[in-house]
Amino acid sequence: QNAGNVEGAIQAIEEVISDIVSNGYDGTKRIDYTIGSNFLTSARKWGFDKNKSDANILIESCARIILDCPKNEVNVFRESENTDKQRKRADGALAFRTHLTKRGVGFRLMFWRHTDGKIEFANVGSKNELEIM
Repeated sequence: QNAGNVEGAIQAIEEVISDIVSNGYDGTKRIDYTIGSNFLTSARKWGFDKNKSDANILIESCARIILDCPKNEVNVFRESENTDKQRKRADGALAFRTHLTKRGVGFRLMFWRHTDGKIEFANVGSKNELEIM
């Protein structure tokens, strides 16, 4: 709820990373990351700024992906339902997605992995959303 801008989102994610590491997780596999330009807008669109529980799930999911210990299984984001081919951006970044919630609409976190390994959190979408920004 305090992540009204990219700096606030990064601060929230960093606090959760610190908590996970201070509770005994080895943070040596930490991955560099960035917040994509549509990430906060999409999170607000789906109400993650208004529901503390969902916001915590989103922040923890990001933190765990950064620490290479995802909360839920990470899957490739395919070009379509009819192919196993993974979406790839012009710059070579590969698309991934993971479950955030399974109840109700069922939300997903979409992100890119750059060719240098860096993660770019792209957007939040509903289960059936076939768009990564």
